[in-house]
Amino acid sequence: MTLTPGGPPRGRRAVFRSVLAGLASSALLGVPAPSIAASISGHHALAEVAEVPASFIGLSYETSELLGTRLSPGNTELAALCRRLGTEGVLRLGGNSSDRARAHPSPAALSRLAGFLRATGWSLIYGLDLGNGTKAQAAAEAASVAEAAGAALIAFQIGNEPDIFAPGLRPPGWSIPDYLAEWHGFAEAVRRRVPAARFAGPDIAGKGAWMRPFALHADPRPVLLTRHFYPEGPGYSPAVTVARLMASAGGLAEAMGWAERAASATGLPPPGLPLRMTETNSVYVGGRFGVSDTLAAAAWGANLMFRLAAAGWVGINFHTRAESAYTPLGAERGGLPIARPLYYGMLFFAEARPRRVSLATLRDSPTTVAAYAIEGTDSHPSLALINMNPKQSARITLPIPQDAILLRLTARSPAATSGVTLGGAEVANDAAWNPRPERLAANGVIDLPPCNAVLVTER
Repeated sequence: MTLTPGGPPRGRRAVFRSVLAGLASSALLGVPAPSIAASISGHHALAEVAEVPASFIGLSYETSELLGTRLSPGNTELAALCRRLGTEGVLRLGGNSSDRARAHPSPAALSRLAGFLRATGWSLIYGLDLGNGTKAQAAAEAASVAEAAGAALIAFQIGNEPDIFAPGLRPPGWSIPDYLAEWHGFAEAVRRRVPAARFAGPDIAGKGAWMRPFALHADPRPVLLTRHFYPEGPGYSPAVTVARLMASAGGLAEAMGWAERAASATGLPPPGLPLRMTETNSVYVGGRFGVSDTLAAAAWGANLMFRLAAAGWVGINFHTRAESAYTPLGAERGGLPIARPLYYGMLFFAEARPRRVSLATLRDSPTTVAAYAIEGTDSHPSLALINMNPKQSARITLPIPQDAILLRLTARSPAATSGVTLGGAEVANDAAWNPRPERLAANGVIDLPPCNAVLVTER
């Protein structure tokens, strides 16, 4: 995994060759407003934006998954679906089960995990039990994990969402100084058993003010500064809707702000400690059916990935439970894994093959159309357009070469829970996928229905 921190983008110039130097027109369909001529430009020079690590994409699973056989080399379909997202991704193990009384993984379970990592090429971030465990127990488990995972192990995290331990796992008044005191004791015990151990944290749920003290005072210094983000929830609340999910940009900006200020406070070269969102999804407490399992959630997830990449974060891990509404990888009859809508949002990002990403502006266009200029690892420039409006379509006209190709993320409606496609094709259980990219229309017009996305690549 590349841990080189990326800096907050600085400077301003046109990007994406003729696309971003040219003019575009965009307007919402179904409203009496004419198309508006607009200049598209990148917010920042792509050359000045931090590179997106090959390890950016990731999944997060409950540690309790190790008690079964899902994460094993024998699960060839799941391994293939992971590889479809990239061969250098990151698997994070943690969640509530990592801090609750449970059977800790056996040597056989860790052997299966190591085999799964080899089968995917992915690396590992592993959560240790602070909530109910002891220092000796954590150190012994860390030693077993380090032996099994070897070079694939990126870091240990100590405690899952410690900012909400009280009152369930700790007494009222539990605070960041209390957490740091316990964290240091656990880290010291782990280091005695695994001298080369590296750490990440604080892996908070939502109290952003915990991040700066951790960044400044955790010793040994963490290699990753981590947090979680769920814009909506709980999943059983009828107040959770697609419209609210798609309008959650404000909450994301706040969550990112706390982390980015903490990272820069360390005084390390900009932007400071590398940042990773080690657990995220649309709706906490398992998601909400009809929201988290829809095309809208796929568009939301794709936008979240591009937004973090543009800000210099080094990665993201979508929380995954096969039976939950929000899972990107579910299970169908017979136990085979199946790509759910969110998986297509992840694949949309992966297919951009981003080396660098910058926010782009469609002047005078609907604010609900998110645009990102992309420098690909294959040297091809791209533009990602995501219509975050769940009710209205958008029309965009791009004066770019007609040999540009389009890869569309679409379904019959924002609420569709099946029939989601990328490039006109679904992903099979074994990860087989045969996309059919489109050619840009001669007039350069791109219509984006609600919660659709399109990747425009210059060839």
